[in-house]
Amino acid sequence: MVRLQNIKNLNTEKVGIQLLRSKIHSFIVPTIKEKQFLYEILKIDYRKYSRSIDGVILNVESINKVKSKDDFTLVEIKTTNSKSVKELPYGVFFGFTKNEEDLFKL
Repeated sequence: MVRLQNIKNLNTEKVGIQLLRSKIHSFIVPTIKEKQFLYEILKIDYRKYSRSIDGVILNVESINKVKSKDDFTLVEIKTTNSKSVKELPYGVFFGFTKNEEDLFKL
């Protein structure tokens, strides 16, 4: 059973994805195969970290042009609907899973 908070988080995350797409032309949400390809370049276990990112910023024209870790940046999106948030990160707590933390340490 999916928790109500998880559904709310997914909905605000979708808004975050739309915002990034509108502001950063090179931001993409990779397919499973694309994500596996990128993780392989990084020598990261896809099975363990498959859900630890939300998108990628490409430093090349397309995912097909990626050759090294310098060609992309992994992105994890944190969003909120809180009306009290005027400037980030002041007065805001965003959860970070252990898997997300471990992945970004790699």
